[in-house]
Amino acid sequence: MRLIPTIACQPGMRLGKAIYNEEGNILLSIHVELSTHLITRLKQLGVDYVYIQDPHTDDVEIMDS
Repeated sequence: MRLIPTIACQPGMRLGKAIYNEEGNILLSIHVELSTHLITRLKQLGVDYVYIQDPHTDDVEIMDS
């Protein structure tokens, strides 16, 4: 997976990590395929970066802090 800016997201990309709101609730689960609507909504919610699945970086593990 790799971290990319939300503005660089394209429909059809799949999330590599879940996205949570301020309360810790899941907004979007891992492996969700992004659509134009979802990308627009993430931008509206102030989500600046997302982890997406990338076959070139599948072996990279991201540790939660």
